[in-house]
Amino acid sequence: MFHFPTNGQLTEHIIKTVKQIRDFKKNVALVITVSMDGPKEINNELRGNENAWDKSLDTFIKLKALGLKFVYLGYTLSKYNSGKLQEMLFEVKRYHPQIGYGDVHINIAHTSRHYYNNLSSNSLIDSFR
Repeated sequence: MFHFPTNGQLTEHIIKTVKQIRDFKKNVALVITVSMDGPKEINNELRGNENAWDKSLDTFIKLKALGLKFVYLGYTLSKYNSGKLQEMLFEVKRYHPQIGYGDVHINIAHTSRHYYNNLSSNSLIDSFR
């Protein structure tokens, strides 16, 4: 098994790389998680790119079209997108009608001085302090 996350912003490069991995190691189970942290407006704001949502969606759909069994959207839950998962899925459903909750991996944003240097964070957990 080979699992990797991607922000989905370099669609053609990602597709090319995935095909190379698949062709090189035919019996490996590829698991790919494409980041999408909310409906279009929220995701783009969080990612700091007005095209981030569209690029992530394009990457997700093209990976699915390769016939890969384990392609997911990665939703990092924070105080900025709490309660927006269903809205995001409805938006995605317009372009990929087969989408469902089983196609989403959910992470919780957290703080870390060592990894992220974000102690003044956007963590959902901060709202419980």
